[in-house]
Amino acid sequence: MRRPKPTATEMPVVQQKTDVRAHVQIHSEYRQIIDAALPDDGKVVVLREGDVEPPPLHLREDGVPWTQAGFETAWQRQMTYEPGENAGAEERETAAAMKRLRDHRIVFHGLRKNAVIMLLEVGCTEDEVGAIVGMSPAMVRHYAKEVRRRHLAINAMKKLETGWADIRKNVLGATRTS
Repeated sequence: MRRPKPTATEMPVVQQKTDVRAHVQIHSEYRQIIDAALPDDGKVVVLREGDVEPPPLHLREDGVPWTQAGFETAWQRQMTYEPGENAGAEERETAAAMKRLRDHRIVFHGLRKNAVIMLLEVGCTEDEVGAIVGMSPAMVRHYAKEVRRRHLAINAMKKLETGWADIRKNVLGATRTS
């Protein structure tokens, strides 16, 4: 992933399987992280219109850009890491956070599915979700089933709450109020 220009609203991302460009908009919180990230030498990276190849955005600790395989390996290593008894507080805290992810069965491959579900839950259409994650309409619909069932249940309960006063006497019969 390359560092976007400060005025960019979209990340230049190409889907690996299809080689199709995904129009991933930069979330405001991610923009803050990008803007705060400095290269290892501490110098601010200035991007200009004429720049052909912007610098990499996310680097390993040794300053080398991440590859997908390298990131997946590091993710898996973090997911299974158990700190020793001499581990510091930060190391234990990181291990505990990764354990919570494990306990909730969040895996690297599942991050895309999680993104689909979150986008649907905030009200994005299936087409909008597909445009962001680069997923086929059939796959988005597959993941949307559970979200749709949840929304249907929530809406059904709202309707019951709204209409309950009118049908209560028919369901429970006349009740005395004291």
